[in-house]
Amino acid sequence: MKKLKLLVVPFMAASFLVGCGGSPTPSNSYTFHFDGTNCKVNDKYEIKPQYKKGANVSITIVPDDNYVLPNQNDITVKGVDDYTYNIVDKNATFTCVMPGNNVEVIVTATDPRKAHDYLSFTCNSTGGGTLSYVGKTKSAPLHNVNLEYSLDRDNWTKVASLVKPDEPVEIHKFSKDETIYLRGNNPSGMAQTYRIYTSFVTSEGSDFVVSGDIMSIIDKENFTFNDTPPVDYCFTYLFKECNISDASALILPGLPSKYCYMYLFDSCSKLTNIPAINATTLEENCCYGMFRYSGLVTVPTDYLSSYTTNLQYGCYASMFYGCTSLTQAPALPATVLADGCYNAMFYGCTSLTEAPGLPAKTLAQNCYNSMFCESGLTKAPVLPATTLADSCYHFMFDGCTSLAEAPTLPATTLADSCYDAMFRGCTSLNVSEGSGATLIFKCPTQIPKDAVKSMFSNTGGSFKDTPTAGNSYYWN
Repeated sequence: MKKLKLLVVPFMAASFLVGCGGSPTPSNSYTFHFDGTNCKVNDKYEIKPQYKKGANVSITIVPDDNYVLPNQNDITVKGVDDYTYNIVDKNATFTCVMPGNNVEVIVTATDPRKAHDYLSFTCNSTGGGTLSYVGKTKSAPLHNVNLEYSLDRDNWTKVASLVKPDEPVEIHKFSKDETIYLRGNNPSGMAQTYRIYTSFVTSEGSDFVVSGDIMSIIDKENFTFNDTPPVDYCFTYLFKECNISDASALILPGLPSKYCYMYLFDSCSKLTNIPAINATTLEENCCYGMFRYSGLVTVPTDYLSSYTTNLQYGCYASMFYGCTSLTQAPALPATVLADGCYNAMFYGCTSLTEAPGLPAKTLAQNCYNSMFCESGLTKAPVLPATTLADSCYHFMFDGCTSLAEAPTLPATTLADSCYDAMFRGCTSLNVSEGSGATLIFKCPTQIPKDAVKSMFSNTGGSFKDTPTAGNSYYWN
């Protein structure tokens, strides 16, 4: 059960608010309001009643919206062994006999909105492992951050500061199954750009599980209620090349910033279990390269199913780039796309043989550009779009040497570079001009700039070049 922040309001002095750890104006009746914003976790409230020892004192607990009332065993009254506890109209009241003039009261409750733990690392390695962190920069000063770690969430140790780029600073040496918790105050984020950033580093041959709320290293006091990263690029490259196999219990904020998760798990070759995105809204390039070159084998089909509209520029661009072990992709149900939203999303996924459905009928610029380039697809997905956009299918299946079946393309009005090199290098796709088994498309007489340039270059079959206006093209 998580201890919550409390605000104390003396029942008989509504305009007077007590600060954290302070004492209210003497009274014999007090009200606790849970609002989760003003007081520190585990504060003790000293009550000084108007009445002397033996007086009855009543304390009412009023949960604000979404909070849950505490159980009786979550209330501690120092020096009192017996008290009554009643719940009436969603408020709870307990009454005790004062053992003296001063009483300390601690009340805890559960907040169902977000009862999150600190960001943590747990070592799975038989021989243990080491966690460090490192700063990366080309020419600008280091982006230094402040971190603390704990073994029990109560006693915290400050982590030494970074001194030079590319020189890791050790955080902790682990034994097997040991866990540490991390927190910090970093209102400038863990990165400034994709060139200036801070990453965790795990020792060679180790294996870690990462879990808890990632925002605890940004806002250690209020992370439980903070769902908004303070800057763009906030977590860029944070776990780059870490030996993390399981991140399924990692909690990401609901309102990501631009480039927020860019390359978050870049080159995490052991990663097989990934965290939920959790975003209520997406942002520009928020998941760019998020799992690039990782060890993912499958992604749950419903992983991105919540996002059917309101995609943002480049939101999933390069998300699974170079994941050569990936065999199952998530469903992509969005029908309203954004510029570059799926650009290079599965580029180089050589084990991916089946593509997710792509139901959108109106496209956006570069939306599918290089989406499956050099992947293992054997059959292209149905592409029902009738309204195209510049470069929408540019390089979409370029270099897919196992692709043997192409979709029928229904659009009659093209856009600049829309089919440019779309099937280039698909050596298993047998294309013919004029006749064949299955129609791919009929080239319109009006062809915008580079719209069909190199569309079938280096494919199999008798036709291997740029389509001609008015002619039809098939696969066999």
